[in-house]
Amino acid sequence: MNTLNPGTDGEGVASLLPISELNGNVLHGFERARPFLLCQYQTDVEGGVLSPAIQFDVEPRPLETPRVRYEDGVPARIELHEPFLQYLWAIAFAMVVLDQEVHRRAQRGVPEHPNPAVRNRLVRAAEAAFGWAFDARETTPAWRQEWPRPGRPVPGDGIDYVAKANGLYVAAAVYVLLHEYAHVTLDHLWEAGDRSLEEAKAVEAEADVFAREALLDGDDGREARTRRAGVVVAHCALLFLAVESKNDRERHGGSRLSQSRHPDLDDRLLHALGFLDPEAVGPEDHLWTMAGCALTLFLSLSERPPEIVESETAQAWVGQLVREVDELKEGIGGDG
Repeated sequence: MNTLNPGTDGEGVASLLPISELNGNVLHGFERARPFLLCQYQTDVEGGVLSPAIQFDVEPRPLETPRVRYEDGVPARIELHEPFLQYLWAIAFAMVVLDQEVHRRAQRGVPEHPNPAVRNRLVRAAEAAFGWAFDARETTPAWRQEWPRPGRPVPGDGIDYVAKANGLYVAAAVYVLLHEYAHVTLDHLWEAGDRSLEEAKAVEAEADVFAREALLDGDDGREARTRRAGVVVAHCALLFLAVESKNDRERHGGSRLSQSRHPDLDDRLLHALGFLDPEAVGPEDHLWTMAGCALTLFLSLSERPPEIVESETAQAWVGQLVREVDELKEGIGGDG
């Protein structure tokens, strides 16, 4: 039984998204994070700093990233927007399929899937999930019955990519939940409006570090791979929120990757990769290959297709892509 108190918000609106099936898993994952973290959480609740309920907001509206709602004299409340959680699951499913079935097969010279029909079905399912995620940035479209979802594998698939996506999603969702909790327990909320922009960025970076360490400290070794990949998925999902056309970047005077009170979204991904696996080299490493797939998609969707460059390692490939993303932010090169 979950010790945490899950709440719902939406004036009686029932969740219409399949991700609600995994809400309990997310809360349980939070409980199993860093040893004594739950005791710390309960201390914050008993001290009147934090509401016992982690709120699942089911209102169908444009995506809202997790946040802490607070005001003077009232316990802070952590809120998770369910459409954002569904978005996170969709990104997890799409990334694990595209990484395994498209990119890594090509990079490793592995023959195509022995059953082309199965492979095509997998890729179509990944494309459908990613398409929903892209549309959900502005609205909350229905999740079609025939699409993959928690508890329903893609028919004819020898590898259960839905189960893989579930594990990645739960790790990613726990990570973003820990990030928000960090703001409470590290006293970031108070005097937030008085901070300079650089101080605000430092606070957000500190919350990222807290969340990564808390998530990985609770690992007994069996889930290390999944938890690390979940952190990467979370940052890839945030990265995709910044996709915009060249015309939009010109109209806004720059890329949405550049944040005023947070570290830049691509920088957060790169910092997470360095923290998670600083010595990783070679195309076998799933953290770097998944990040490379995400950066490639980001550049392509941003109307700035990446250059095709031979790289000896997946880490070097990501480094090249990051340089191209930096050029996009600066409005030079292919984005000029």
